[in-house]
Amino acid sequence: MDSIFYGLFLLLLDINVNGTDLLPAFLGYYLMYRGLKQLESEGPRFAEMKPWAIAMAVVNAILFILDLTGLNPETLGVIPVSAGTTVAFLFILYRIVQGIQELEGKMDANLEGALLMRRWKHVCIVQIASYLLSGLLSFKPIRLGIAVAVLALVSFVLYILFLLAFHRSRQAYYAALRSATE
Repeated sequence: MDSIFYGLFLLLLDINVNGTDLLPAFLGYYLMYRGLKQLESEGPRFAEMKPWAIAMAVVNAILFILDLTGLNPETLGVIPVSAGTTVAFLFILYRIVQGIQELEGKMDANLEGALLMRRWKHVCIVQIASYLLSGLLSFKPIRLGIAVAVLALVSFVLYILFLLAFHRSRQAYYAALRSATE
């Protein structure tokens, strides 16, 4: 579960300097894939998401290379790239949370699955609102621009809260493993 956590850390904390991503998303998806591979024996949800993590690593590696070369996918006519990668990310995250919830029953332990699902729902709501407001930005740029900025800040806070919840889940998972072997 450590690799998934560190992969999520790279994915959720997007740091750019002069338009270049310092924590490339493809590395986050690679780590996520490693974690899913480690957990695949624990439940089918983890195994099901491995191809998704690989696909997203490839897509994000291509986007990273395009970004380094100065080519922006949106200027190349690939407008829905950002929305598509966000939807795919949220889907993968949802299935991982479902896998953790199923693991709770298998291990008969509280792995904070309900908290993770609530945090995931909050992130989804803010992401949808951000995309909707971004689409409307051309109509009322100043007021909506402020709203988009506020939503970006709220989104960042929610991602931090999700990471903290995942960390708690990770700790509970390892504690349950230790108590099962005693």
